[in-house]
Amino acid sequence: MPITAKGGEDGLARLGSYCLSCVASRLAAQIAMQTPLCEVCKKREAVVVGSCTLAQAISHAYCQECIKQRADPIWCFFAVIDGVGGLNHLADWCRSVRSYYCGEYIKFGTVKDIYLQLD
Repeated sequence: MPITAKGGEDGLARLGSYCLSCVASRLAAQIAMQTPLCEVCKKREAVVVGSCTLAQAISHAYCQECIKQRADPIWCFFAVIDGVGGLNHLADWCRSVRSYYCGEYIKFGTVKDIYLQLD
């Protein structure tokens, strides 16, 4: 179904009070669950779609272990670091989030080292 401007013949006119971000979130969740593997570790079956811990407006398909480990895809770290203007501007709580890299869960310090190697 095409989504058009409010008042159009289809799309938002039929959606009523739904905001565009709500529609986008639902579509992202549906798309993510079409991918059977976890988007963090890419090795176990995804069981749930949830929002990124790092406060990005994006959803990912997670396996049970990645949820338990509180892990997000490593590229999300890089996007947040770049988005806030570098490592020195990253909020302290972000340092408690983990990721998955080369077969193991890694802490922020390791993510930081990988990020610095990319520069």
